[in-house]
Amino acid sequence: MADGEVQFRSGVIKPVECLKAGWELVKTDYWVFFGITAVGIFLGSAAPFGILMGPMLCGIYYCFLHTMDGDSSKFENLFKGFDYFLPGFIVVLIQIAVMLVLMIPIYIFMAIGMFSVISVAAAGQKGPGAGVAVGSSMILIYIVFFLLIMAVTTLLHLCFLFTFPLIVERKLKAVDSIKLSIKGAKANLGGMIILLILSGLLLLIGVIFCYVGAFFVLPALFASFAHAYRQVFPKIEAVEVSE
Repeated sequence: MADGEVQFRSGVIKPVECLKAGWELVKTDYWVFFGITAVGIFLGSAAPFGILMGPMLCGIYYCFLHTMDGDSSKFENLFKGFDYFLPGFIVVLIQIAVMLVLMIPIYIFMAIGMFSVISVAAAGQKGPGAGVAVGSSMILIYIVFFLLIMAVTTLLHLCFLFTFPLIVERKLKAVDSIKLSIKGAKANLGGMIILLILSGLLLLIGVIFCYVGAFFVLPALFASFAHAYRQVFPKIEAVEVSE
């Protein structure tokens, strides 16, 4: 399949193999990759409005893609992400805007649900039975809220996962990288969803271990995403597209 000059493949994502390949990529120079991902995420999160997150993610993928191509692992390559500052920044802004559009109705739904439960409880009979009913309803609302948040988060990651490596390797504009990322993810939907679920579980395990444990998992996860990207988008001569 093709999008202009950029070729991509369908049905090639094997989630467990991606995770194994990710670990194989980082295990030799693990602490270098740990520094790249930890500093990249920290700096990206430090600035408001995601102004640095896009360039930092571009820098992280720059490091992984170049290591996959046989180059040595260098921490300073993280800052190569600033070569892609504008498209990376635009992608993050679009991602934030889409998240707000999707999240606001979910929060409104939760607020309406909680208000309705409280109103019905106030108007009805009081007693132990009423308290149990209110508690059960609240728990159900929280469960639905959590599932909706998880679904939206997974959908966003699915759509945007390949955007930053596409910007770095194919020199695509922000919107073009998003469109092509969505097409590539859609063509590998089952494998991508399972990969994201497994990655989320590994991150959750890291969070359980005093939260900072998640940072120790990130290098292998980024490497597995880079491997998945290269499976979907085989290495070819980069298409020069100016931003």
